[in-house]
Amino acid sequence: MINYRILCTLGLALFVAMQYETRETAAQNGSIEKQEGLLIKTKTELMQLRTVVLDRSGHVVENLKKEDFELYEDEKPQEISFFNISRLDDNQKKQGSVENEPRLGHVTQKEQSQTPDRSTLLFVDTLHLSISSLNRVKEALRHFTSVRMTDRDMAAIATSGQTLGIAQQFTQDKKLLNYAIEQIRLGPIGSEKAFTPLLAAGVLANQVDDYRLAIDLIRGEQNLRDCCMLRTLARNRALQVLSEQSFYRKSTVSAIRDFSEQMINLPGKKMIIIFSDGFTLYDNDSGTHSDQLRPIIDLAVKSGVAVYAIDAKGLQIPPTVDAGKNRSSSTPDSVETNCNGTTEPRCEAPDPGQINRIMSLSEREELNGLSQIAQETGGKLFGATNNIDRLVDEALDANRYYYVLAYYLQANDNGQKFRKIRLRVRNHPEYAVQTARGFYPSALKSKSESEAVISPHQRLINSINAGYSLNQLNVSATSEFMTNQSDDKNVTLTIDFEGYKSTQTEQRQTANIGFEIISYIYDAESKQVEAISATVNGKLTPERVSQAENNGYRFSRRLLLKPGVYQARIGIREEGTDKFGTATAWVDVREPENQKFDMSSIILRNPLNKNSELGEDDKRDLEQIKIAQGIPLYGRDIFCEYSFRIHPGKTTSQDAEIVFMRELLKGGKAVKAEPWLAIFEDETKVDSKGWFEVHDDMDLSSLDPGIYELRVTVKESRSNQIVQRNAVFGVE
Repeated sequence: MINYRILCTLGLALFVAMQYETRETAAQNGSIEKQEGLLIKTKTELMQLRTVVLDRSGHVVENLKKEDFELYEDEKPQEISFFNISRLDDNQKKQGSVENEPRLGHVTQKEQSQTPDRSTLLFVDTLHLSISSLNRVKEALRHFTSVRMTDRDMAAIATSGQTLGIAQQFTQDKKLLNYAIEQIRLGPIGSEKAFTPLLAAGVLANQVDDYRLAIDLIRGEQNLRDCCMLRTLARNRALQVLSEQSFYRKSTVSAIRDFSEQMINLPGKKMIIIFSDGFTLYDNDSGTHSDQLRPIIDLAVKSGVAVYAIDAKGLQIPPTVDAGKNRSSSTPDSVETNCNGTTEPRCEAPDPGQINRIMSLSEREELNGLSQIAQETGGKLFGATNNIDRLVDEALDANRYYYVLAYYLQANDNGQKFRKIRLRVRNHPEYAVQTARGFYPSALKSKSESEAVISPHQRLINSINAGYSLNQLNVSATSEFMTNQSDDKNVTLTIDFEGYKSTQTEQRQTANIGFEIISYIYDAESKQVEAISATVNGKLTPERVSQAENNGYRFSRRLLLKPGVYQARIGIREEGTDKFGTATAWVDVREPENQKFDMSSIILRNPLNKNSELGEDDKRDLEQIKIAQGIPLYGRDIFCEYSFRIHPGKTTSQDAEIVFMRELLKGGKAVKAEPWLAIFEDETKVDSKGWFEVHDDMDLSSLDPGIYELRVTVKESRSNQIVQRNAVFGVE
């Protein structure tokens, strides 16, 4: 006679044993989610699918059963071996907005007694955002932390254009996330508007209509008539546009891919929300390469991550061009001859509607990549509204309720063949099923870790090349296009990192410090053009040891780079502890002769008046700075001094007045605004490089402790040209 009680006990024990496994085996076997945070181990590889079902109205369909689903792989029916419903409790306690922190330098990660129900990466694609889009995105991020984030959420904020130091980590601490929001800054903003990657690809493909438009745009800019020269300039511009935009896209894709991989072992429901204006899929060869998105999609599928993308541009007026600005295209003699003296059709005036057609097609093309990533990971592309807060809510609500299905993979190939997935709800063709659309089996395999013993120096180099942030030293970096009279350099690279932490019982006596600093500079073609390698050693006096434990350090280096777009990849290792930190920064070096009315970044004075006691050779590079999470901290009893440089440009008339206005913002809202201020006459004398410098200061005594944004706007009065820059600082 069968003892059913014993069988039930054995079955339960087997089930419990199956739920607990090693991380490596779970990754290899494509483990599925039975309960939040628990994984199932089997001897056969499993494919896990995270699925959201929507009705015709876009509402989530709930309470479906396993037998309601039909699953196909390469159009072959598959048995659903495991099924579960995952829901997020709507009645979770919300923490509300974050109060001002009295001590900005002492932020610690909040400890939670319960495992988070949801892990969300908020990815801001600063390489593909306009200023207006970034402002909307920051408001949406503040909305997330103050309204939508609960005590069961874990989140991180990351960007494609910079590394946010310690703020770039998954945390349940809203204060840390708010630090990250205030630090976000744009990457290089491309000056090309009408000369889009789509137009550039048409030029390189020798499309006559696109060539005509490209030549007409350059003819209007340069006021040239020679067709041979215009053809050459159009092709060179096309190569430049595709090279730079391809560089930006690859950097964005690489960053998202790395974060997808890091999310494999995070708890709860996992999702990525990408904020972007979109990026092109055209490459230097004028072809589209959607296959370059495959690593993101496969890793997201492997990690059980749904990707949602938000078009941050919002509602826009349809693109139009004032034809009167380019008289050359409408004159009868605009048809030029080519280099051989024959008629050249490519130099004829373009069709009147060509520019609007290209702009409209380009806008759609630049959203194709975001749409593909979202749809093939079970997410969605949102857009067509200026209310990004609502789009964030929609993405989060879509993850409130979903189904988890899994089936056994068939070992019928070497893992290199793409397997297409189709999932539908039986007898409901009107339902929209959002799930992964396919995968490469080889992408589900875990990477084997190298057991080779390497030197600390090589580990630092490997960390730089890994592509994602390491936060042991909380490194952040900026790279600014900045010319001055004191040298022939044109770029300032600034690296901030964590202060000295003693590992010895020195009892605040004189302490030695040592850092290895490496930075590689890459151009738009991903070629290394510059390298910095420095070892900084010095001593801290007894009075500086205590201060060093709360403050950080700043390493600066001036560089000379040719015009173009560059990425700096930085790594720092602390000698003695072997702690590592990495960061990235971008800079756009512009042609001096093409500079129009412009201003530099805002340079904030170091809050600490005195330098630490370092060796004489190191004082030029390394200084002690009062800083927290990459933000300089000022006391309320001092003035914050700052400066910026202005380039009047060739178009500015001699009698035009240049004025500036400054504003203080906190949490994205203005707390102080001042009228336009005149610049002293003795400051407006340009140097040999065409720039002049403005010095100013702010009284901080009336400000409450917190994080502030200084926004400076410069205007040329006659033409009303406006340039704006900002800088973030904290008040203790």
